[in-house]
Amino acid sequence: MKKGPKKKALAYLRRSNGVNDSASEKRQREAIDRAAAHAGYVIAEDGYFFDAKISGASELEDRPALQRLFAI
Repeated sequence: MKKGPKKKALAYLRRSNGVNDSASEKRQREAIDRAAAHAGYVIAEDGYFFDAKISGASELEDRPALQRLFAI
C-alpha cells in the first residue's frame, strides 16, 4: 500500500441486463475501493458511475453513466 495523501479517482460499475443481483453494485464498489486504496487512490465523493442492466457488449452510446464519466 502506498503512503502519503491519496489521489482521487473515479470508478465505473456495470451490471449486466441478464443479472438480477441487487448486491452486485455493493460488491463492485467494495472491490474497487480495496484496489484503489492498494494503489494509493480514494474514489472521490460522487465518483462512482453505475449503469444497471447494461450488457458488456453494449456500445458507449448505450451506457449513460460511462458517458457522464468520460465527459468529466
